[in-house]
Amino acid sequence: MTCAEWPPVPSFVRTYGPDDAAAQLADWSPTAFWREALRDHARLLGLLDAEATEHHGLRRQFVFGFADADPVDLFLATMAWGFGTTVRWPHQRKMLTSLIPKRKVREIIRRTRDLGAADGWSAFRTDQHIYGLGPAFGSKLLYFAGYQRSPRPWPLILDANVMTALNDHCTCLPVQFRYRYADYRKYLCLAEHWASDGSWKSSVKLLPTCAHWTSISSLSLRTHWSPTL
Repeated sequence: MTCAEWPPVPSFVRTYGPDDAAAQLADWSPTAFWREALRDHARLLGLLDAEATEHHGLRRQFVFGFADADPVDLFLATMAWGFGTTVRWPHQRKMLTSLIPKRKVREIIRRTRDLGAADGWSAFRTDQHIYGLGPAFGSKLLYFAGYQRSPRPWPLILDANVMTALNDHCTCLPVQFRYRYADYRKYLCLAEHWASDGSWKSSVKLLPTCAHWTSISSLSLRTHWSPTL
């Protein structure tokens, strides 16, 4: 299936656009856990605290501000935005409180920016894998590192919310998405196709990262689509 053959943007998605994504805030506070995770990053901790205090959460714009910063700072800012105040699973808590492998983070970012989102996905899923970094948060790193900085299609977030929305019957997609390399590429292609729809108020630059689905159906699931492009 080529990009042009994907179904059109679902009607219930058309009411959302870039402004909705820009207004989305991630709840975050400097808990004891986050103070431990950021014990060697005092400046970043202070910036996160100030951002959350001033804006009552973390904005996407704030995280994008670390795109040219130290790779580990970008990684940790992304994780703070993605996890929010609470990091639930032990392997993820261990990842954040251990020494972050800067070499791997830098290489994931490099491949994303130089070669594209799919190569970035392959990097963190294979030879540059970081224990505790799965598809949901790995794709967030790709997004904040490569959006508008990599070859098209730009990287998007593919987490449980996005996956649930993509596989909901209301989207009328002919395929079932999973956390696989081929499916990530299909997702990027789909997002490019939807973003090119001139009748949708979302711009091609912001659609894939932003448009979020607050409700797929009253009887189905409630979720957010943060296709990030």
